[in-house]
Amino acid sequence: MTEEKNNLDENETKPIQEKRFDLKKELTEWLKIILIMGPILLIIYMYVGSMYKIEGDSMRPTFVGHERVWVNKWPYITLKRGDIVIVDPHNVPVSSAVNQEMKRGTWIKRVVGLPGETIEIKNGDVYINDHKLKESYTKEKSLRDLKKIVIPADSFFVMGDNRNGSTDSRDVGVFERSNILGRATRVLWRNLSFENEERAKEESLFREGS
Repeated sequence: MTEEKNNLDENETKPIQEKRFDLKKELTEWLKIILIMGPILLIIYMYVGSMYKIEGDSMRPTFVGHERVWVNKWPYITLKRGDIVIVDPHNVPVSSAVNQEMKRGTWIKRVVGLPGETIEIKNGDVYINDHKLKESYTKEKSLRDLKKIVIPADSFFVMGDNRNGSTDSRDVGVFERSNILGRATRVLWRNLSFENEERAKEESLFREGS
């Protein structure tokens, strides 16, 4: 009994050793996390999706500047008419409609014409295969007409919803599928300073038109 008591007393009198902060070990652990997560995040950004900040008003009233959307970048997405997409204009030639600065970024536009279709703009109205296209997401007709063209295979005709404030396929031609970087699928942040009644209906943001 006495021996047990002595053991207890010894344990009670032993000083508690505090763990010392090891900066080198901590940095090593963080480096491991970065090395593991870095490639995963890069794959997500390149092939799964990312946030996109809208610049300018070419998609007004659907979107206005500084709003954010989620862009699905999965390369095997089937694009449909009415999809809102991010396009890469780097291959677009410099012209009176497109300066070098515009080529450095990306554009957000709506898919209007699909591969193999004909598209024409007459008196401000869009015609697909000689049928007038219903477009409730625009607030005004195009002031520019377009002679009928055939959209090549694996290419898409895109336009901004702000028809008279957008540089798009009317100016630079169709975009090949490889120059479409992703499809906007969800609104992440709205610019609340823009009056709600001016917007297109929420259900028509991403797909409409037939």
